[in-house]
Amino acid sequence: MPDHSRMIRDSVYRRFLQRHFPFSNQLKRSIFSSTSLVALMASTLPVTAATGDTPPTGLFENMGSVNLAGLAIIGGLTLAISGLGAVFVKNRRRSRLQSRSGNAEVIKLRAALDRAESMIAAQSAVNIVWDGDEADVFGNPALIDGFPETDAGIVAYHGWLEISDAETLAKRLETLQDNGATFILDLVTKTGTPLVAEGLTTGGRVLLSLRSATKTEQKNASLEHRCSVLEREVEASRALLSKIPAPVWISNPEDNLDWVNPAYAAIVGAEDQQDAVSASRNLFTADIQSRISQATGEDQSFADTVPIEISGRALAYDVLAVPFSRGVIGLARDTSERDALRSNLGRLVEVYARTMDQVETAVASFDVDGNLEFFNSSFARLWNLDKTWLEKKPHLGAIYDRLWEDGRLPEPDNYRKWKKRQLEPNDDHESQEQLWHLPSGQSIRILAGPHPYGTIYLYDDVTGQLKLENQNNTLSNIQRETIDNLQEGAALFSSSGKLQLFNPAFARIWDIAPDKLEGEPHIEKIVGWAHDLHEDKAFWNGLRGTITTLGEVRKNFEARIERPDGSVFDCKAVPLPGGSTLVTFADVTDSFRAEQALKDRNRALEEADEIKSRFVQHVSYVLRAPLNTIIGYADLLALPVSGKLNKQQGEYTDHIQTATNALLAIVDDILDLATIDAGSMELDLSSADPESVMAAAAAGVQDRYRQADVGLKIEAPEGDVSFTADRKRVQQVLFNLLANAVEHSSKGDEVLVRCIRQENFLIFSVTDQGPGIAPRAMSMIFQKFETYPSGQGHRGPGLGLAIVKDLVELHGGEVVVNSVPGKGATFTCKFPLTQKDPGLKG
Repeated sequence: MPDHSRMIRDSVYRRFLQRHFPFSNQLKRSIFSSTSLVALMASTLPVTAATGDTPPTGLFENMGSVNLAGLAIIGGLTLAISGLGAVFVKNRRRSRLQSRSGNAEVIKLRAALDRAESMIAAQSAVNIVWDGDEADVFGNPALIDGFPETDAGIVAYHGWLEISDAETLAKRLETLQDNGATFILDLVTKTGTPLVAEGLTTGGRVLLSLRSATKTEQKNASLEHRCSVLEREVEASRALLSKIPAPVWISNPEDNLDWVNPAYAAIVGAEDQQDAVSASRNLFTADIQSRISQATGEDQSFADTVPIEISGRALAYDVLAVPFSRGVIGLARDTSERDALRSNLGRLVEVYARTMDQVETAVASFDVDGNLEFFNSSFARLWNLDKTWLEKKPHLGAIYDRLWEDGRLPEPDNYRKWKKRQLEPNDDHESQEQLWHLPSGQSIRILAGPHPYGTIYLYDDVTGQLKLENQNNTLSNIQRETIDNLQEGAALFSSSGKLQLFNPAFARIWDIAPDKLEGEPHIEKIVGWAHDLHEDKAFWNGLRGTITTLGEVRKNFEARIERPDGSVFDCKAVPLPGGSTLVTFADVTDSFRAEQALKDRNRALEEADEIKSRFVQHVSYVLRAPLNTIIGYADLLALPVSGKLNKQQGEYTDHIQTATNALLAIVDDILDLATIDAGSMELDLSSADPESVMAAAAAGVQDRYRQADVGLKIEAPEGDVSFTADRKRVQQVLFNLLANAVEHSSKGDEVLVRCIRQENFLIFSVTDQGPGIAPRAMSMIFQKFETYPSGQGHRGPGLGLAIVKDLVELHGGEVVVNSVPGKGATFTCKFPLTQKDPGLKG
């Protein structure tokens, strides 16, 4: 801290010397006068010598202008020095006289200053003097509690005064500097020391005096401060109470109203607060008012729910009346809304509990201390915990301990550390999710959501979900690999026409770089890139429309494209759910060429078959005429009218008749097959007797059976049975089957011909005891010109069974063969009893 005494002494000495020793100023004036005199002398010298017009005369005749100027300056300096010497001598005498007088005055002033400093230092006050922006501090701040030790700290009063006092002092000082308005303030330091601040002006300067307050001043200041605080509190309290929607009142000890809030005035029907007070409008009945007065009169609070009549209705109010030194303050709160909310809350809690019991997710709520507050049935069922024990609200740690003992928690390396970590509070106030894999194989997802009153936990058994996710991921990967390795080009487009998925084959088919397709290009871009390979606008328009069409009915799009490079592709666009479209391109170049070749071959085969049929039919008709001639002449030779034939000639004639009849049968069969193949065979339908048909067929093969020594047995249906059919063709079917049976029978065997009725069908069967049919021959026995060896090694022309099949099917029936090698064969023909459309059947 600077030495204030020395500062005051320096100021006194400076003023004394300035008043008694003005030597320096006189000296300056003398030097200035002498210099001016020299300059004046130099200016009066003649100037003709300098110009050279007239030569100088007299004393300075032989001197130039420069020498004259030098003489003038020297002369001036001489006079100045002489004058300065005289002034110096005079001032020296005066200084000696004044020095003696000044020393006496200094001693006197020093004594006065010492007395002033002693008086200032003895007082517990600090003075701050402002001369402009500079401030000087006088006094002993150590005597005042809470004062800074430095002058700078004292001047910065915002640092050691209370904020409100510092702001008030700053405003008063500003007014003092501007208007000269003096002031006296009561201040308090941050340490609680009371001060008195006095501001005034003196000699154009601002003076602030700070001193400790006396006890009387302190007491007055304390009372004023307390009164101010109380006034603010009362004002704030009444402002707050005025805004409360519930009625509030203050009454005096005589139970008369002193103040009410607007809500009270509104309930009692008063015009305003003053009207309610002046008219003593009471809120309660006399009985209730008496109870309140009795309780508060005994210095006790009154708290109860009482009825208050408002607009003719009695409403329940919670009333609180508290006595104090000057009366009673009361508050009444409407409980109807609270009761309704409580009732609604109860119902909501009940609905919430019932709802939570119905959900599959296990739910448990814990308070801030970790005690169980709520749980649903799924929680108890998931962890297999007793509901009675859970209703005792155990701690979360106790639940973990029980689950750990039962082996229903994850198996950490250190259970205690794991449990501690689980019970740590969530400082982030964010939901946390965990996935527990239990020893039982279950996977439980836990979501912990903190709230202001605790934490709610959700437990979901996601074992199946994770399994499905793994299966889905695996399936997706398999599908992706499958799609990527398909030879067909595949692309998936969204409803907006953007490419979402494609495989390498798609990029390869249309010769598009895969990196271009990765950016989900639009179908328009893809069409532009692929246009060079296929320029069919109709195709691209159809494909584009299928992809971008939005509607309830979306149709498939199929097309075959033949590109200029010779490749052929089958395109198919299939709409998918969600608006997506799957487009595939299958390279069918090879199959297309093979198909074309097959079509050409089939066309050629059809033409050849037609030629063959015409040829066979033609040949058959051509052969029939000479064959009939041969048969006629053979029959004629066998008659006695042609002459008697010897034995050998008779045998030859018999052989000719037998061969020609067989040949004629073959020709007839060929003609029948040709007629059936041509679709021109017409059935002569009529009612037929199955027994007579069977007898006629048996008579036609009687000679063959007799020659082969094979028995023939006929079993006709019982009762009167008939069916609609072409009798001749049915007889032909049975004749061919009997002929086939005798060819595959051995000597001594028996062939059975049987007919039964089965529902709406008549079934004929021919069973032989021959060697049966080999499995490899079963598929070709009904084919034309296909034969298999008989029991006697004979192979027929392969027409009989083919005609059987065609004639039976022409009647709308079917032929079935059953055979066991070595045990014979059974041919079954199934004829409908009636014909729906008699006439042409071919």
